[in-house]
Amino acid sequence: RFLRAPTIFSQYFNAGARVAVVTAKDKLRALLGAGLSFEEGRAICFSSERADQATKDANGIENASLWLGRDVPEVYSGALSEFVFAAGCKLLKEWQPDIMYLSTTDYIQHKFAATTCYLYSIIPTRLHLIRVRITSRKYKSE
Repeated sequence: RFLRAPTIFSQYFNAGARVAVVTAKDKLRALLGAGLSFEEGRAICFSSERADQATKDANGIENASLWLGRDVPEVYSGALSEFVFAAGCKLLKEWQPDIMYLSTTDYIQHKFAATTCYLYSIIPTRLHLIRVRITSRKYKSE
């Protein structure tokens, strides 16, 4: 309903790639996960906000919170973004996606002034990471 074109993630998926998407908020996860199918085991898409509610059928992973070994963080906390990064690291190591997208919140930027000495002040607003693994695998083109 809110998308006017397919996402890059659905296009990579349709070309045969393994796709991983982890967002802090579930509303964004729903948008970015549009067009992914979890039946083949080539896509994982969940939010840290609802990681404990993730299912294999809807997200490609069962209870991402349990899988990561972390409780679901408070929505309005820096821990929500930490969860995203931790999940991204574990996915890279264990699942090795061809393309991965991580999206954090802007909680820290709203909570602390720019002059505040705080570890998270180095994290840019809406940090988005895309990792494309270059392989010899040939993806089908449309």
